[in-house]
Amino acid sequence: MLYSLMNSNADYYVNLQGEQAIMYAESGMWEGTDCIWQEGQATAGVMQRIADTDIRNERLFIDFEGILRHQNDGEQDMQKTLELLCSRQNTVYLMNIVEETGIFLEKGLGQKGIAVQREQAKGGGWFCEVPGLQGKRDVHQAALCEKAIHDIHMDNLLILMEESPRGKTFQIDRLLKDGETCLYYFFYKLAMRLLEEGLANPFGENRDKLCFVPDNPPAVPIAKALAVFLGAQVKCDERSNGRFRADWDYIIVRDVLHMSCELDRLCTAISLDGGQVKGVACLVDIYTGVGSRKNRVSLHTINLEQGISYRIRHKEG
Repeated sequence: MLYSLMNSNADYYVNLQGEQAIMYAESGMWEGTDCIWQEGQATAGVMQRIADTDIRNERLFIDFEGILRHQNDGEQDMQKTLELLCSRQNTVYLMNIVEETGIFLEKGLGQKGIAVQREQAKGGGWFCEVPGLQGKRDVHQAALCEKAIHDIHMDNLLILMEESPRGKTFQIDRLLKDGETCLYYFFYKLAMRLLEEGLANPFGENRDKLCFVPDNPPAVPIAKALAVFLGAQVKCDERSNGRFRADWDYIIVRDVLHMSCELDRLCTAISLDGGQVKGVACLVDIYTGVGSRKNRVSLHTINLEQGISYRIRHKEG
């Protein structure tokens, strides 16, 4: 199973670091484990899962962000997978790849008659296109691919939202039972966002005193997943003996945040008990223009001040 495998039209996407993080947690899904977000090595198991897909005549984006290098013979595993994908008439894009690995693949696949084009993106990461286009290339191809990846993520995230009496929401428990395992990947991405924004640090001094508080039922699985991805010491219990702890930091978790006033009740309860609200984490932040956006971390923000710039299409099938 590939948790991060998602598609929009003829474009497919896989995130290697996300796959490894979730594979690590599979044996005891969402139970306490060691911190599993850190940069690591690509494993042959992920390559085999990609090879087992039946993607044909499509564009496949494989994201290496956070992958420092490969295990022994890892490049050979990747090369064999790429050969198989190319034999199925796919065009594969390797994003954020280590230059050394890109050079290895360019040489190895070239010996098999498969063209590889390498390009350095503006952010410094490397980008490979397999098979590469012959002749001159558009120097902005890497940026165009990043745009395609963004669209893939948004299409797959928004299609899971549903209309409820209280607005757009995610019926997360039901979606997971229905096999929408890409939600685990979105939970992982949200954990990474918290790290990037500095709201969580599994190696910080207060790592034992950070608690995720689910503010509504759909947020419970999100909070549990965040606790796993950010380390065993991150706790997910909403209350302790009926009270919040005075010396703890709290991050409120929701599936969708519509207005900041929705958090007032919980923020007040935490503050009265002496705790500190560090921020809020949600999958989608629908910003109405009212209230501060400080320390609001989301996978996607819909800014109604700029007009309604999103659509939620019905899921096919």
